[in-house]
Amino acid sequence: MKILFVNDQYERGGAGRVAAILANQLYAKGYDIISVYDYQNWGHTYNVNDKIPRRLIITKSTKVGILDKTLKWWNCIKSIRRYIKEEKPDIIIATQAMMFFCCYIANMNIEIPIIAADHTSFTRHINPLLDFVRYRLYAKANGLSILTKKDFKVLGDKYPDKQVIYNPISFPILATTRIRKKRILCVGRLEVWDIKGFDLIIKIWAELAPKYPEWTLEIAGPGDNKSKAYLKKMIEDNKLSSCILLGQVDDMKNLYSSSEIFALPSRMEGFPMVLMEAMSQGCACIAFEVGGATNEMLDENAGIIVKDGDIEAFKQASITLIKDKTIRERYSMVAINSVKKFSVDEFVDSWECLIHKTHNKNISVKNS
Repeated sequence: MKILFVNDQYERGGAGRVAAILANQLYAKGYDIISVYDYQNWGHTYNVNDKIPRRLIITKSTKVGILDKTLKWWNCIKSIRRYIKEEKPDIIIATQAMMFFCCYIANMNIEIPIIAADHTSFTRHINPLLDFVRYRLYAKANGLSILTKKDFKVLGDKYPDKQVIYNPISFPILATTRIRKKRILCVGRLEVWDIKGFDLIIKIWAELAPKYPEWTLEIAGPGDNKSKAYLKKMIEDNKLSSCILLGQVDDMKNLYSSSEIFALPSRMEGFPMVLMEAMSQGCACIAFEVGGATNEMLDENAGIIVKDGDIEAFKQASITLIKDKTIRERYSMVAINSVKKFSVDEFVDSWECLIHKTHNKNISVKNS
């Protein structure tokens, strides 16, 4: 089966990482994959197998005018349409709303079945165009992958062809005991610090740091100068020498496995892969519910879940983990065992099911 795999980039974000894993795994299982993405303007933090043919679209531009943006996306649509006609795929997989929008327009009057792979919580509104795509235009998708049972309930009867597919573990699960630093670790892109709740965890740490001087709060993730400056000022204003912005970290597996506690203070998440990564490396985890997303991950007493917005409860839970090594070790062991359900094999099996269901339904419609 030939699949046209359309994604904007493989440089950053959970969507890019999962898209790379999916493309590589499907190729390894014998699918004919054509990868369509902007390899000219984005890097390759998440590598796609070199043997997978690639086709160029432009999704990133230094120009910001409305006319320039419109022209960029129109050229992107034309490129995708050309590739659809040339490659004649059996299925198109479009990652995230904007790529689905482009594929939907490009596919008009060609009618190759499209599966939309959405990686954002449906409780989150982004902008008018993307909200229109996610809450209206996805009805035109032949299949829809969503991240959580929470989103399945939010959507209700909308989009009958939707399927919950959990993201897979990024790293091999920790198999050996590690010496851990007295570190509370947070991970995420700094330019979305408000969504990731980094301001909240810094405020909490401002109260805890004087009481626990042997501990540090460390935030890993890339960010633009504006976001870095904002968070640095907050850290300086609170005189937090024990709060460190690590920037982009290449060896995240080692960072997780050498940290005692992982904190997820996000105000909103779809399927927080950083939490799953931390669990796989045996961190004692604490997280807000973020509308229920973390409840699907931190089950079986694998960590502490705090009601959204309850800053005091988050602080008290942090104190519990800091003070009690036995509790940390118990959460660590349970997390490592419970995260096994997010294996790559389970992920690929679910995707194969969706692909073949979508393909077979399309054949049935054509033959009817």
